[in-house]
Order: sequence, then structure tokens, then C-alpha cells
Amino acid sequence: MASDILGRTKAFLDSLGATNADRALSWAYLSETDSSFAIESETPNQNKTEAFVALLQEAHEKLPLTEDYFSDLQSATITNPFEKAACFRHEQNWIRGGGLRGPSSVAEQAIDVDLRQESEFLARFDRVASALNDEFDIRSNDQHLLIISALQNGGRISNNRRKKLADRVSEEVFDFVERLAKDELANKHERH
Repeated sequence: MASDILGRTKAFLDSLGATNADRALSWAYLSETDSSFAIESETPNQNKTEAFVALLQEAHEKLPLTEDYFSDLQSATITNPFEKAACFRHEQNWIRGGGLRGPSSVAEQAIDVDLRQESEFLARFDRVASALNDEFDIRSNDQHLLIISALQNGGRISNNRRKKLADRVSEEVFDFVERLAKDELANKHERH
């Protein structure tokens, strides 16, 4: 490809370091899984999600991209046996939809926007988590919930979330997380 998307992707992942690259790729696999099941109007259970992620991870094994392979991928997302592909579907939904731009631009979107945004989110999450750990001792799952909630909601933790966690988290912690999240979100453009 003219834009060397594979080289750019490798360079980007290398710049993240092994741990953050693994985290970003795990997010990418789960995001692609959600999108693939949504195309087929399916809601996957945990086993099906894990099976599909495992199929996506096989992409690193340089398997030949045959019609049989694509049919297997599509069949992994379908629970209704009447809708499973017995062979390659020449009118895939994704080709008629967003894929019309071509694989190169879809791949560029994935690396330039989606994966980069998720990596930046993870870095903001880590900075907030580190500062929170330095100041307070709260349950790990509560910490994750608070940070994600604040980063995804413009630096605010909803009143509903505050009520649900009020017996385990002090107002001081809520305010601290909100302040850190707002700072991270305000500074996200300066870090580029």
C-alpha cells in the first residue's frame, strides 16, 4: 500500500512499549468483535466473544486470506444456523457500508484514529490511576469505574454513580478523580 500502513502501525505500536501495545491491541480486538457482531445483528455471549477474538489474533499467523477463511470468520459471529454462510458471501454488509472506502482507508482510520485514541485514553487512565493510588486506598474495581466514567464523561462522575459508590468512596475521592480527569482532558491536545 502506498501509505505503508503496516509499517506505520508497527512503528506506532513499538512507540507504545510492549505492555501498552498489548492493551491497545486487546481493545482493538474487542472493538472489532463488537462491530462484527453488530453488523450481523448479534449480541455475543462471553464464549463467542472469546472465540472471535481468538480468530482475530490468528491474523498474526499470516494465514492465507481465502474465501473459506472469511466464511469461517463470518460463521463465528452467527448463532442462527439459517443465517450462517455455507460459503463466501459476495455481498458482505461491511462492503456495502463503511468498507466502500477500501481496505487501505479503513486501515488508516484504524491506526490514525481509533488505535491512537484508545492508546491516549489508556495513557490518561494510567496517569489518573497512578495519582489516585498515591493519595487514596480504594478498591481496584471502584478505581477503574470512577476513572473510566470521569474520562468518558468530560471529567464528571454522574450523581447516579456517586450514589452507588457512596458507601465505599468518599466525596474527597470523587472530587479528586474529577479534577484529575478534567486536567487530563484539558491537556490532551498539548501532549501531541
